[in-house]
Amino acid sequence: MELTRENVLQVLKPVMHPMINASLLDLDIIKDVQVKDGEIHMVMAMPFAQIYENVKRVLIEAATQPLAVFDAKVKVKLTIMDDAARERFLELENKNWKQ
Repeated sequence: MELTRENVLQVLKPVMHPMINASLLDLDIIKDVQVKDGEIHMVMAMPFAQIYENVKRVLIEAATQPLAVFDAKVKVKLTIMDDAARERFLELENKNWKQ
């Protein structure tokens, strides 16, 4: 598969949150994806600053593991959601939490 932004997004589209029946893209956890110099650069936003390290690790792994198909280095930058994104995340979380 050719390394393009569109193909990376296509691979990321079905990646689901492990505890919420929604994709990381739909939850706005994956905020930005760029392909630069043969590398994948991705911004991932956590809903809160005090997210446990193991939760961050699981989410990063869930997003980066499928990208191995590109055989490219993946660089992840973490950030915190703004208020509007956090509100949307919490709404989706409440509606789609796995029992």
